[in-house]
Amino acid sequence: MRQAQLADLAALPDAPEFAGGLRVSSLLDARLGLDTPAGIELHQVPAGTFPQVLQRELLRSDAVWLTAPETGDQLATLSRQVLDAGCRLLGSDVATVRLCSSKLQCVQWLAAHGVPCVPTLRDPRVWRDRALLRDGVIVKPDDGVGCEGQRRFDTVDRAWAWGQAELGERAVYQPWLEGTPLSLSLLCADGRVSLLSVNRQWIREHDGALRLHGVTVGARGDADGTLARLAAAVARALAGLWGHAGVDLVLGPAGPVVLEINPRTTLSYAGLREALGLNPARALLDLPHLPHLPAPAHPSRSVRVELAHAATTT
Repeated sequence: MRQAQLADLAALPDAPEFAGGLRVSSLLDARLGLDTPAGIELHQVPAGTFPQVLQRELLRSDAVWLTAPETGDQLATLSRQVLDAGCRLLGSDVATVRLCSSKLQCVQWLAAHGVPCVPTLRDPRVWRDRALLRDGVIVKPDDGVGCEGQRRFDTVDRAWAWGQAELGERAVYQPWLEGTPLSLSLLCADGRVSLLSVNRQWIREHDGALRLHGVTVGARGDADGTLARLAAAVARALAGLWGHAGVDLVLGPAGPVVLEINPRTTLSYAGLREALGLNPARALLDLPHLPHLPAPAHPSRSVRVELAHAATTT
């Protein structure tokens, strides 16, 4: 994700409206050996110095594009720090980030606004509709990202026991839904939304543990507009979503059902430029000046993005 974001930003100075006026800098943990595209100002961050380095760079910046996990309130805390430094935040507002950081609260909010969502509970033992649980129960951390810490169990009692032992108060429970795991890449602003791509998620289960191995960006179309309408409903319910965001869902026989909202750039971003044939970073920077969001995109090709652990996991 970082490499794709920086590569897209590095390409922007060639555009006439940015000539000589765009300086892009990036922070990188000094222990990591990641490449940085030419034209990007790199700041190595020694271990334990991130808060100080970030604050220094905020004072030199006009706008900040954050990519961070919601876990432990990290994304919301960084977003607040950006705003307190007087920088423009190229992302969702803090209240929306905090709402989306809790899978339980986000699902409850969306459901109250008429968005179809997977049932989510703190205690699965009170589930009255046991037919929902015929394919198993998923346990996950309320504020996790990807498939971090997620496991599938065949009974409520086993799910509850594992969740309380391993996750404690962070555990939430959802029925396993049969269908195709998808994500939507969105461009949002003030309750408006443009559906950039529909992506196929590749999730594998090993001894009950779930792991995200990658995503195919632009894997399918939306000929009847069902997913565009879902995206619009999400954007209306979460008007604080801004910039690049994602929706994780399951597409089953009864239609799409939302699992969670990512109020930030997601893994699928890494394939957007190739799939769409346009620069999604430019769309982000143009967003404050657009009277209307672009029409839903139609990717010209599909692009597979894999996570590194896919090569070492069976």
